[in-house]
Amino acid sequence: EYTPPTLTDAQLTGVWRGGGAELRLSADGRARFSRLPYTYELESGGVDRCDGRGTWRRDDGKGPDGFGDPGIALDAASCGEQVIWTIGGTAKAPELYVPFGDLDAADLRILTK
Repeated sequence: EYTPPTLTDAQLTGVWRGGGAELRLSADGRARFSRLPYTYELESGGVDRCDGRGTWRRDDGKGPDGFGDPGIALDAASCGEQVIWTIGGTAKAPELYVPFGDLDAADLRILTK
């Protein structure tokens, strides 16, 4: 059974890239990003991208049902609602990912460090 890696704050901070996007997480909770997938457009089926600054914090992934994987909560008022990027991959090759659209056939966006 797969278990996502447990990443320290030091492992989370730094530059994450993927699909033309870049996300920079600072140790003080600030975030900067360019071309970051942020929202899903139901009508077009596309993912909107955003450039800007915001804040991030750890998210334990435990929703109301008590299940889920840890990740980071990214807030950027200029881009819309908060997005949770889930931690995945392995300890040697960590990933942050977010599914957009229908979860049964999600458009998965992945960032690597």
